[in-house]
Amino acid sequence: MDRPRLFVAAELPKDSRVRLARSFSAIPLSGGFRRIPEEQLHITLKFLGATDVTLLPELIAALEKATAPAEAMSVEFGHVVLMPQHRPRVVACAVSAPQELSDLARSIDDALYAARIAQPERRIFRPHITLARVSTTPAPADVAALTSWQPVKDDILIDSISLFESVLKPSGPVYTILNTFHLA
Repeated sequence: MDRPRLFVAAELPKDSRVRLARSFSAIPLSGGFRRIPEEQLHITLKFLGATDVTLLPELIAALEKATAPAEAMSVEFGHVVLMPQHRPRVVACAVSAPQELSDLARSIDDALYAARIAQPERRIFRPHITLARVSTTPAPADVAALTSWQPVKDDILIDSISLFESVLKPSGPVYTILNTFHLA
């Protein structure tokens, strides 16, 4: 049985991704960091993981229902966060977003649970964009450089949500959009 790795995310406009990636690439970091390619920058709303491919029609229907009442919204880049704080594995840019983005994430979570596709999310939704993966404990100089970095100011329009497949490869994941849901 085929079980693709899936997630639901808000894709960022290309110009915003490019500005964010360029700004982040200017930070000098020692080893132990793998920067995320510009074309993969997004805001994850729900990670599904390995999902039975036969559930795709129900999954798409649930996402259509969850996104239908949602309207396009603007978000902004925020500050850098290291997650988790005690032994960081991810460097991310927090996203300053309206309550509607959290409401949309909750609506997606509820719809997928009601369709018996995914368990409800236990963690609080904290919108962010993963910028790098961390393989070793960051050096104090790296932490200082990261926490003092200010991303470029940008008003980012989120006008669609996409269902992605993630295929893990030795060179890093490859993302493919399976379906896009436009916001009103």
